[in-house]
Order: sequence, then C-alpha cells, then structure tokens
Amino acid sequence: MAKQWEEMTPAEKRADLCDKWLNPPGAKFESPRTEKEYKARVQRFLDALNMKKPDRVPVFPMQGFFGAYYGGYTPYDVMYDYNKLMESYVKMIVETAPDAHSSVTGAPPGIVYDILDYKLYSWPGHGVPKNASYQAREGEYMKASEYDALIADPLTFS
Repeated sequence: MAKQWEEMTPAEKRADLCDKWLNPPGAKFESPRTEKEYKARVQRFLDALNMKKPDRVPVFPMQGFFGAYYGGYTPYDVMYDYNKLMESYVKMIVETAPDAHSSVTGAPPGIVYDILDYKLYSWPGHGVPKNASYQAREGEYMKASEYDALIADPLTFS
C-alpha cells in the first residue's frame, strides 16, 4: 500500500510529484506521438533539475506579451479581447514549441483592472500606449522614519 502524503519524506514527496508530472493521472493524450513528445519534454526538465545531462537545454520562455506581438496584436488587444488572446498565444506555442510555457498569465483581463481602478500599475491603454507593457507606478509609500515603528509593532502600524 502506498504511503500517505503526510507519511512521506521530502525525497519521496518530490519523487511522487515528479512521477505525476511525467505520468499525469487521468490524462488522455491526443495520440501516442503526443504522449511521447510530452514525456520527452518533462523528462528534459527532470534531468536538468536532477543535475543529469538532458538531451538538450529545456526551453521555458517567460513570454509576457510576446504571444500578442507574435500573433500580430497589441497587449491592449489581448487584454480586452479573449479570442485574440487565445488565438495569438496558441499560435505562438504551436509554432515555437517551447518545452513549457506559462500560459497567458502575462495578459490578465484588462476589465479586472478597470473595475478595480488599479493604482499600482499603468497598463496598455491606461497610462501606457496600447502596444506597450505594464509600468509600475513608483512612489514613496513608506518614509524612512516609519520603519522603526513598523518593526516594533507591525499589527498596529498604519
């Protein structure tokens, strides 16, 4: 009988997670070729993580808005039109075939920022051009003289 998660050592937990990544329970692959290619990509990462020599360097680009540009759209387009978002990122992933990708998280729904009236960043079409990326809105949010009070009592600091 398999050990329960709570009973496993850190090494056993890691091995279990790696096995589930390589052989995802319940996954149905489109074809044997798709499964073989998936497992080769995962094994590439596992070999690198385990300090073994992979067949080649694994590629995991942190693409941000690259998918939008690759698909011929602006960051604004993909933040406000989900069909364009999916079309452009699927095109990029299929045509560039990275070993892994971070999905479309670089392009969150613009409407959420609109509703929240978000103040920490300017985003495409809202403080920066529609073809630009985010821009942090810098500011002095805490003065040097306030650090001692925060450290002394973080619960009541305001």
